[in-house]
Amino acid sequence: MLQTLERGLDILQAFSEADPLRSAAELSTSTGLPISTVYRLLQTLEKRHFVEAAGNARYRLGPSMYLLAQVVRQQMSGSLGPVALPIMQHLTTCTGETTVLTQIIGDKAVCIESVESPQAVRLSFQRGRVMPLWAGASARVLLAYTDPQTAADVLAHIDNEWFASGEPVDPEALRHGLQIIRVQSYADSQSEVDAGARAIAVPVFNQDGHLLAGLSVAGPLARIGDSHVPALVELLRVASAQMSAQIA
Repeated sequence: MLQTLERGLDILQAFSEADPLRSAAELSTSTGLPISTVYRLLQTLEKRHFVEAAGNARYRLGPSMYLLAQVVRQQMSGSLGPVALPIMQHLTTCTGETTVLTQIIGDKAVCIESVESPQAVRLSFQRGRVMPLWAGASARVLLAYTDPQTAADVLAHIDNEWFASGEPVDPEALRHGLQIIRVQSYADSQSEVDAGARAIAVPVFNQDGHLLAGLSVAGPLARIGDSHVPALVELLRVASAQMSAQIA
């Protein structure tokens, strides 16, 4: 029974933002499961509405997954979401750029709240977006302040990865960069998650000094030049302190 559960989860995890529609043959290839097993699992998952037929012999995630995702999104923001949102809205008003709140979930950084820039050309960041912890200021500020073992594990598992700019990811350069983040208390990234975008991020701690989240402002490189960074960092630090003070 445990093996069947694991195989069913393998099927569900084979769907992604990049591949929302999958055929049984594609699922068999990506999971390594026999095609007969894939069909049997799909029948069970379809009966429980975790997947549904999408036409052309393809499947997509079903409404049961959506309902679970809603629960996860509510839990992700937890007590931090209601506190953070008005502060983030004020940040976006002050900067004119998108404000993003991220947390570590497993070995990834996940956007738990965002407030989009009102400008026509802006960085769009959806709640629930998942990023590697090494990519982008919004994620890397978390990596810099998480426990050393987690950071070491993340860096050790980087293998032939690339930033959105096309630059290869260098684990040693990242390790040095994490030290710099801890010294200056903010992270700065350019074209790492989204090409042509820049983000500035600071950590958010609770009143006991434990890492809660990463808070960032992100927008087009053309609008966030080096001369803007000091003011953005100061605004982010003030906002982070406000969040920390309001969290019970």
